[in-house]
Amino acid sequence: MKKYFIALFYLFLLLLSSTAQEPLDKFKDADGKIGFKNKAGVVIIPAKYQFAGFFNGGDVVWVALNNKWGLINKEGKEVIPFKYDDSRIFHEGLAPVMLNNKWGYINTEGKEVIDIKYDDAEDKDKPFFDNSFIDGMAMVSLNSKYGFINNKGKEVVPLKYQYANAFDHGIALVKLNTKWGFVNKTGKEIVPVKYDSASDGGFVKINDKWALMDNTGRELTPMKYQEVRHFYKDMARVKANDKWGYLNRLGKEIVPVKYQAVKEFSEGLAGVELNNKWGFVDENGIEIISLQYDEIT
Repeated sequence: MKKYFIALFYLFLLLLSSTAQEPLDKFKDADGKIGFKNKAGVVIIPAKYQFAGFFNGGDVVWVALNNKWGLINKEGKEVIPFKYDDSRIFHEGLAPVMLNNKWGYINTEGKEVIDIKYDDAEDKDKPFFDNSFIDGMAMVSLNSKYGFINNKGKEVVPLKYQYANAFDHGIALVKLNTKWGFVNKTGKEIVPVKYDSASDGGFVKINDKWALMDNTGRELTPMKYQEVRHFYKDMARVKANDKWGYLNRLGKEIVPVKYQAVKEFSEGLAGVELNNKWGFVDENGIEIISLQYDEIT
């Protein structure tokens, strides 16, 4: 009999575990309230929330009730009280929250580990779900000045810049007195704030020409590019002498800058146009599909 009850107990734990891991989807009732169902259509969390995020493989989700945000688990249990005016998802164990028009950070236990005192805690160029700590650093602003804090709340990059962007490969874009540069994670201006413009990934512009810098401030390419695009999978489209190609993060032109136009890489290939004909190159710049087509999609 004892073994029977032990077996039942472990079966209960197994069912509980499988329920906790089961994916849940949002749904709306006739009144527009939001709840969550499992894949079989069974309501797990009743529809009563004004707004809700997604579990996305996690065990908790932000939801809004009576115009306040809180955190619930997959059983609908309140994990963090409904007290915040706004919130963002967790990154590296911390999430930005807003209270009385000020922002700070909480941990997964709901403790306010970074004071709620900042005017802003998000990168306007990032989607809301990607606005938090990245590599232990987060952008914040106070009195229209931007800087960075670490996950202890220490202001590592002073709040003195007119603009700042999230760290990317160890450097962050900043603007001061209409000039642009990059800082590293110690707050050092690793690329001097002297350029007419700059772009994520280390691109800087002066006298209408662009160059690429590394995260030590070393110039990887000459100032020769007319246009540059953001890095995607460590490759960026660049234009020189009215021709397009691709540059990697080391400053090497992996796709020769000789084409009339180039498209973004997809599944290892990018469309390129030369002499009004299109074909495809791989990530080594080799023309895998010859340039023979009038157009491609």
